[in-house]
Amino acid sequence: VYIKLLPDDSFITSEKGITRIKHYSQKGKFLSILISFSQRSDGLPFEIDSKKRILIFDTVNRQIRIFAKTE
Repeated sequence: VYIKLLPDDSFITSEKGITRIKHYSQKGKFLSILISFSQRSDGLPFEIDSKKRILIFDTVNRQIRIFAKTE
């Protein structure tokens, strides 16, 4: 599992099994699934950049995937 703390103290996780990036409140309440892949994995490492985009290091396809919130 990979976890990143956000400036508002909420956090994002990448979990083992079904590959999903999830958002939780600062108290650990599930808020939403941000990204979901059909592939299974041991968790994908990720970072959050200064533009609040999620950069996922896709170790299966050997690429960096960039996801940004759309309005």
